[in-house]
Amino acid sequence: MDVQRKLVRAYDVGVLLGYRVSTIKRWAKAGQIPGAVYINRHVRFDMGQIEAFIAAGGHRQAPVASDTRRHAHRPAHERERRYVV
Repeated sequence: MDVQRKLVRAYDVGVLLGYRVSTIKRWAKAGQIPGAVYINRHVRFDMGQIEAFIAAGGHRQAPVASDTRRHAHRPAHERERRYVV
């Protein structure tokens, strides 16, 4: 009996989980995400295992507020002055 699996790209997994392709590939190489199948230098993922991963809670939560960025812009009056005149 020949069982066919649906393999998807790292981009598709990144869209589902809310992460960049580079993060998905890094996790695959580290074994932190299931279903990685390597074809030469390309990585594909078994969609069944990815769906099980998501069902088990393996997805990113959306940020709560917009000010959670790493380098949030601060208004000019809140910035430190570098030069003393």
